[in-house]
Amino acid sequence: TESPWTCRRGDGSDIQFDAPLLLKGGMIYVYGLETRPDNRYLLVARVPEKNLADFSAWRFYSNGEWVSDFSKASRLADNFGAEMSVSYQDVLKRYVVIYTEGGLSRNILMRTASSPEGPWSQPKLLYRTPEMDWDKDYFCYAAKAHAELSRRQDELIVSYVCNSHDFLKMAADTRIYRPRFLRVRFESERAP
Repeated sequence: TESPWTCRRGDGSDIQFDAPLLLKGGMIYVYGLETRPDNRYLLVARVPEKNLADFSAWRFYSNGEWVSDFSKASRLADNFGAEMSVSYQDVLKRYVVIYTEGGLSRNILMRTASSPEGPWSQPKLLYRTPEMDWDKDYFCYAAKAHAELSRRQDELIVSYVCNSHDFLKMAADTRIYRPRFLRVRFESERAP
């Protein structure tokens, strides 16, 4: 079933709920984005697990409440890319969102929150991709974590991609246009 939670507005912005899913306490959290010409904002919806395909059961986080009108969803954080991941990091006892700053950037960022809807922390730089120094036409994007690939509770495996604005360079350089992987390790928060 195709999600009805998509709209394009006359001001050039759009809303779409089709990003990562997160299961917590019988609820599925579905992340979305409000994309504007100058920024991309994180949004979130939730629905009981058993009612995922029942769109009348979906609720959207708006100013501290869960409402039925998706166009009222609150902006939770800014400067996102079109791809991201959200997972729970047991060692931190927090939710973690991983993304590429602004969508196309050398910066892979992380924010944390104590609940799936936030509030989300300020972004923390996890990694600066070196590939953009190789050529002026190269760009990096699509950073996300793969919790299912992590072998330890204190880590996340993160992937991203480097590509080129010049098709011939992309085709000639076998170092790019394939997933790159990072291992991010976390330390538990210690009492002061």
